[in-house]
Amino acid sequence: MLQPLKFVISTIGASIAPIVVAKDAGCAARQGLDVELVIARSGSEAMAALLSQDAPIGSIGGNAIVNASAGGAELVAVAVQQRRFTYQVMAGPELQTFADLRGRRLGVADVGGSSDLAAQYALDKFGLRRGEDVAVVSLGSQNERLGGVQAGAVAAAMLQAPFTAAARKAGLHVIFNYADESYEVPITTVVTSRAYLRAQPDVVRRFVTALVDAIHYYKTDREGTLAIVGRFLGEDDRETLDEIYRESAGPVMLHSPLPTAALFANAIEQIAPHNEAVARLRPDELIDDHFVRELEESGYIRALYGR
Repeated sequence: MLQPLKFVISTIGASIAPIVVAKDAGCAARQGLDVELVIARSGSEAMAALLSQDAPIGSIGGNAIVNASAGGAELVAVAVQQRRFTYQVMAGPELQTFADLRGRRLGVADVGGSSDLAAQYALDKFGLRRGEDVAVVSLGSQNERLGGVQAGAVAAAMLQAPFTAAARKAGLHVIFNYADESYEVPITTVVTSRAYLRAQPDVVRRFVTALVDAIHYYKTDREGTLAIVGRFLGEDDRETLDEIYRESAGPVMLHSPLPTAALFANAIEQIAPHNEAVARLRPDELIDDHFVRELEESGYIRALYGR
């Protein structure tokens, strides 16, 4: 009999596609897990589910782990699905570059979430001050962010596939593309509490193994992946599905989803100026890499790819 496991995801986008594949391609079932996906509207809502153990394991941004840990939460990242931003900042024809946002409003999911961290990266890059030069507004889901631009509530929004394709069809265009950047932080992680990790290490181990199998499936079976993602999203537009695949199947998703202290050190460095408690965190205390390391050192991951 399969063991039930509630797994919370913080957003609908390309970054969580490997989790959907782990469930629907049978990777989790082969590890003895019956995964139920719980979809939150934002990172903060997903965090609440994790902290209450309504869903004891989930996929959220590494910056959310940093902020929660600074507030006393005992969370740990056991895998990193994505380590580069894949957002696109999209706006109407009145804006041509990110710098044109001066004096305007930018829509993100919520303060402290991945889209907010990405927004801060772009603000710093272009020398714009949050609140003074650009108002950063929490709007919730990607659908709500896209709607915010269309309604004029914000001038631009942080979006990912599949909503980037929908935004282009609505007449928006890209004013900043994070795919052109090489900065690495823990964008999307698999996270649990230390209490759950102590109580159920075998469940966590099996889920991490299922994730590794799902990444392999994702990278090597494009059509199967697109069919699964399309069903999950209720999307049959090939252009949209291809965009999701291009965004997530490349270098942002490595064969080995190893969480590293260096990734979290970058996140801490970026968040600390806005939350002084973050500066006191040790990045190595925010990760537990031994599940992925076991799969690396045993040759399991190499064998998947025939190396």
